[in-house]
Amino acid sequence: RLSVTEIETWLRDPYAIHARHVLGLTALPALEEAADRSDIGLIVHEGLDAWLKRGDLREDSLRAAFGTALEARSLRPALAAWWRVRLGRIAEWVAERERMRAAAGGAPVLRALEVRGRHEFAAPGGTFSLTGRADRIEIGADGRATIIDYKTGALPSVKDVEAGWSSQLVLEAAMLAEGAFGGLPP
Repeated sequence: RLSVTEIETWLRDPYAIHARHVLGLTALPALEEAADRSDIGLIVHEGLDAWLKRGDLREDSLRAAFGTALEARSLRPALAAWWRVRLGRIAEWVAERERMRAAAGGAPVLRALEVRGRHEFAAPGGTFSLTGRADRIEIGADGRATIIDYKTGALPSVKDVEAGWSSQLVLEAAMLAEGAFGGLPP
């Protein structure tokens, strides 16, 4: 069993998968990595999820959702102030993109947030299970799906995506096509 993100690790560094799944080893955090680094990803995900669930696509509503998620993390005051400014810019950008998407294609008929998927298939060593969690899947009135993954760090390069090194969304799309995200149509 591997997740869609572990498939990318397996392609780039098979030993890392062996070390984790066969040897049971886990990497130690980098010496210089701040514990707060993962907080921003959680804040953005929580804020976007709350905003989308409310259905109010105004920028100030997203800023408020980010503010609530930020306060729930109890970060150091200086770090929270620094992130509040960045979250404001993210809110402005996301709200504008969502308005443009809504104007171009209308509201989705079905929207699933943080939805887990699992697809099992026969493989040479036995049944293989591919798992994943999609940040957001929307089904339009025409039946077409849009899979959205939130990135708060560096985006994969187009070259890496086209070469198959960054395959997360492609694998999630294949899983969705097989009906692997419970409750969502293939």
